[in-house]
Amino acid sequence: MRKFILSTLAATAFAISVLAQSPQGFKYQAVIRDAAGNILNNQAVGMQMTIQQGSIGGTTIYQETFSGTTNAYGLMNLEIGSGIVISGDFTTIDWSNGPYFIETAVDVAGGTSYSVMGTSQLMSVPYALHANTAENVVNDAVDDADNDPTNEIETWATLSGIPNMILTMQNGEQYVGASGGLELVIVSVTFPTSFNAVPRVLCTANTEVGTIYDDSFNVTIRQVTTTGFEMIVNRVDGSIWGQNLSVNWIAFEP
Repeated sequence: MRKFILSTLAATAFAISVLAQSPQGFKYQAVIRDAAGNILNNQAVGMQMTIQQGSIGGTTIYQETFSGTTNAYGLMNLEIGSGIVISGDFTTIDWSNGPYFIETAVDVAGGTSYSVMGTSQLMSVPYALHANTAENVVNDAVDDADNDPTNEIETWATLSGIPNMILTMQNGEQYVGASGGLELVIVSVTFPTSFNAVPRVLCTANTEVGTIYDDSFNVTIRQVTTTGFEMIVNRVDGSIWGQNLSVNWIAFEP
């Protein structure tokens, strides 16, 4: 069965952008592999994304398709809500009426003969879109859309530390792979753009989806500079691992 990896940390970073700009969409990343588990890099693929309500295989409320080419790491970067619409209206989804699930189907030949790769529950990211409807809720006597600074926070971006963090934030996914018989792996990461000051870095490991592995990993960050950092990755129990691992990171100036 073909496998894919969701970039959960990248989606979390985008949730901040959702709150600030309220776009009708959210980021989604997948690593495309063939039936043998080999990454399909620099290859044209077709994808069909389906949002289901209630449960896996539940009512389809939105479906769209994408076509594109994976990058050198086999990654496909999508923005759900901006594809070719097959059914439904993304802008009218009531995110408060969940749970919602997203089904991923892929044609690794770049066509439209899609094979379902898996379904996962949508968690916090899309629900930030529900903030768009908050002003229509009447639950008190305060007009939250007015210009009165005495009854609300007018601009959340003026809070201490927030503007600089948002303006300087960078994020990415670093492919680590299998341990190759070692108990830990050291990986160097280079920022897409150099920072003006040494940033803070957060990392989380993405275990391979669609496998029988049930591993936990430590990611230790060291040697952070304005141009990059090193991460040390090891399994919590200290043993080797055979799955293909990736690590998501976020860096920002405090």
